[in-house]
Amino acid sequence: NSVLLTGRRRFFYEYDLAAQKGIKIRTLESLRKERSFERFTVSPDGKLLAFTGDDSQVILVDAVTKQYLGCVRIACGPQSGAALPRVVTFAPDGLMIAVAGETSGYVSLYDLRMCFTDSGMNASQPLARFLDEGTVRCTALKWSPTGQYLATGSDAGIVNIYDGRAIR
Repeated sequence: NSVLLTGRRRFFYEYDLAAQKGIKIRTLESLRKERSFERFTVSPDGKLLAFTGDDSQVILVDAVTKQYLGCVRIACGPQSGAALPRVVTFAPDGLMIAVAGETSGYVSLYDLRMCFTDSGMNASQPLARFLDEGTVRCTALKWSPTGQYLATGSDAGIVNIYDGRAIR
């Protein structure tokens, strides 16, 4: 087993608990010009990592090989998606991600099966998008274990719970 150590760097570390050794992961450094890899989530099956990136993108990485798989170009804003992604979470089945924008108050849902193209992953159209009521800066997203509900939280202390089936 291993632990990922991320921060405000253009790389991150994987610490192998059994070997008690850290490995610097730089595979994305030459491909991407991100300022930071500090915010990420792991898919429920443990096969994918999703990092919030610059330029309105979520970066998908193979959790085992740490190889870049592609990106999902997100739409966080009310029109075309001008806001940067702040937080991302996988649905329980691992086939969908929910992404909240930095300051837009919008949450977008993407079906990852629709994001694959011959040249990698690059989606621009969300499956659904909605305004998170009463918040501008979403800081937390989490699906219920069954996928029935999606909870959002803001730095103002507001927590909203949405019917996952109704927002799709």
